[in-house]
Amino acid sequence: MKTCVTCGGKITLVDISKQGTMRRFKSMMLTVPDAIMVPTCTGCGAEYHGATEAEAIDASLGAKFDAILSERGVELTKKLMVHTRLWKIEWLLGLSHGYLSKVRHKKRVPSASLVAVLALLNADPEAFPTLESFWGVNLDEIYSK
Repeated sequence: MKTCVTCGGKITLVDISKQGTMRRFKSMMLTVPDAIMVPTCTGCGAEYHGATEAEAIDASLGAKFDAILSERGVELTKKLMVHTRLWKIEWLLGLSHGYLSKVRHKKRVPSASLVAVLALLNADPEAFPTLESFWGVNLDEIYSK
């Protein structure tokens, strides 16, 4: 039987997903969604996981993270379409033509950075003229010709 180096308690395998365990994964705090057994002290709760457990946790949280980004990408692009055309957003953010349509139809998972920018644009749609000014363009003028 292994003992905890912190308190001397007994180490047993515990399914950390049943405890509602939260883990930081990139830019989010996520609940561990899958049954993952981790050696844990029954006395103080210290976890003793190695590469195998860490890989299982990362894979589980990675899938959940991508699903959340995808859902938020869909939601935010739909909301932005009320204010402007997707091609304008793509142009101003340096995205390839059609990328946001792929995000909106869940054919691509957007990055956390892109989702954050889309959230900011949704919070302040008046930022579009600011971006045009920043890049020195007037997209309506360019594409009306």
